[in-house]
Amino acid sequence: MKSLARILKRRYEPRIDVKWLVEVKKPRADLIVELTARDLSLGGVRLESGVDLALGQLLSNSGKAQLRVYVPEHEQPLALWGELVWGLPRGDYYLSGWRFSSLAIKARRTFKAYMRANPHLQIPEEPWGT
Repeated sequence: MKSLARILKRRYEPRIDVKWLVEVKKPRADLIVELTARDLSLGGVRLESGVDLALGQLLSNSGKAQLRVYVPEHEQPLALWGELVWGLPRGDYYLSGWRFSSLAIKARRTFKAYMRANPHLQIPEEPWGT
């Protein structure tokens, strides 16, 4: 069972509304799945797919996957490690939440710059159950 501190921490960073391509790759394998980022914070990303995927198949033995995030107006995708936190069907699409295992300085700076340049995309936080 997750501790209350971990649950609350997931919403510590502000989130922004995005529609970015994210590739999820299983480490040491050729399997790559393209998903759409729905929102993003410095702590993680919510991804959407048009089909119910067996996302667990993309994870390494340590529960992580490689993510390549394509940020608009950025030359190269950002390579990150993510941990699958949750997944659920939503009608004709599937949502999943991923926590960044570590965020390199370059990725952190890129995300922060995008957030500062697009304050209108910030998502207001709901108090509980979001």
